[in-house]
Amino acid sequence: MIAIALAISANPVLAEISDTLQKLASGRGNNDQLDAASAIAGNRDEVIRSLLRIAQTGDVTNGIQPLAKQLAIDCLGDYRTEKAVDFLVANISFEEVFPTKGGISGPYVWGFPCVLSLIQIGRPAIDGILARVREPAKRKELAIFDFVIHDIEGEEVGLYRLRLELKKADGVQQKQLQSMIDMYREHGWLDPKYLTDESSPASKPRK
Repeated sequence: MIAIALAISANPVLAEISDTLQKLASGRGNNDQLDAASAIAGNRDEVIRSLLRIAQTGDVTNGIQPLAKQLAIDCLGDYRTEKAVDFLVANISFEEVFPTKGGISGPYVWGFPCVLSLIQIGRPAIDGILARVREPAKRKELAIFDFVIHDIEGEEVGLYRLRLELKKADGVQQKQLQSMIDMYREHGWLDPKYLTDESSPASKPRK
């Protein structure tokens, strides 16, 4: 709720949402209710922009606490915000500062807010992951990417998707996709040896 409060204070237009909702529910004529519904739909984009701004700037150096960043990330997942995919993928290792959501299996993974939000967004998140691994990533990040793909697509389809992408890849992306496939078979997102490995497979010569 902190993230929403900050988003509203960041743009006065959002402070009118409560009044608009009351108008929608009032039943005082079709025109008022239709106008209210249209205004609410339009405000969604403004809310998302504000949430992204909070998530992108939420750190202790500028006075915005990490909890605000975490809650904004949670909200972006709730909104199924596809335009947030690149940000969420880039911040996959950001760890929660306060438990707000549960339900993700795996004791090492559920503490990463971006993970659940990407899973909520669904298949567009996988496209963002596959684009991200064209550049060097840490093995820990690759293991968590595997988890996201597995949770969205399932065991067989997720592995098939990675293998299909590997056929088209070269260079850094090829090395990292192969590493992801190897970890995927072992459910590497549950293995501390992968989740504590900050090295990049792309920086190592292939055997």
